[in-house]
Amino acid sequence: SVRYTYTYDNDGNELSKLYEFWDVSEWKNMSRLTSTYGGSSDMLSRKFELFQEGAWVNSDSSSYTYLDNGELLTILYKVWHNNAWENGWTRSYTYYEIGNVLTETMLHWQHNTWEDGYRFTYTYDDNGNKLSSLQEAYFDNTWSNSYRNTYTYDGNGNKTTELFEQWIDTWENVDRYSFTYDEGRNSISCTYEIWESGSWNPGVNNLPLISNGFESIGTWNIYHYEASWASFNSSVADVDNDNNEISIFPNPASDYINITGLTSPARAEIYNVSGNLIIGDVNISQPFDVRNLAIGVYFIKLKTENQIFIKRFVKE
Repeated sequence: SVRYTYTYDNDGNELSKLYEFWDVSEWKNMSRLTSTYGGSSDMLSRKFELFQEGAWVNSDSSSYTYLDNGELLTILYKVWHNNAWENGWTRSYTYYEIGNVLTETMLHWQHNTWEDGYRFTYTYDDNGNKLSSLQEAYFDNTWSNSYRNTYTYDGNGNKTTELFEQWIDTWENVDRYSFTYDEGRNSISCTYEIWESGSWNPGVNNLPLISNGFESIGTWNIYHYEASWASFNSSVADVDNDNNEISIFPNPASDYINITGLTSPARAEIYNVSGNLIIGDVNISQPFDVRNLAIGVYFIKLKTENQIFIKRFVKE
């Protein structure tokens, strides 16, 4: 058994989260997360610690800055190494208008400088619906195309299609989703297809969906990157695909990937775009070797005690 214990400030902000497990006859510490906040309840910092050999040991931390209107401006992520905090990655944002991110830029700390990162640039229609998401990679002081998502909507603002492409001298299809809705704007179905041999082919089982959660069919639900729902033979609630704290880098990757930003112990599995389990037990406490994976797109499923996170990465 495991349990979580929380504390809050007078404004209802979570100050601490203690994770314990039951060992024979008593609860024992496992990890804890502590947070601080500004005057507007904006989170200023988070620190994750592990309980080792009878003492709390730093693991990683994040600090945040904001614009005057409260929009998130930067995140700085650090790791505890050799009894000191070391830079991990930084993420910064610009905005098209309140609530709509225009650019999201992430750089990693390597060789005592910020380098090798990515940048997302977003476009929107007049109703604020996201039309496209362009991912560029930063290498040798140059931004270059990497991946692109484009979206369409019906007259009610429901997302009807999502297309994912990769840049190989030109934009090439990878996969796409098509969504249908009933008159009440509830999701009815989601069709997932992958691009193979110059045509669209069924990717995984196309399952019915419900608007307020996941329908209990198959084994587990997986989110497509930035999609509302996508079915991979699934049925687990509390899936979070938009968590900005969790990061995979480098992405794309050719040899190793690092996973940072988790605030609870997690199990990890890697799936291909067809929904097949490729690696069933991924050790995410250290860089993970992906050199034996075939070139292509993969999903990594991170499962904590009460949440599931799905992240996409690309093997080059």
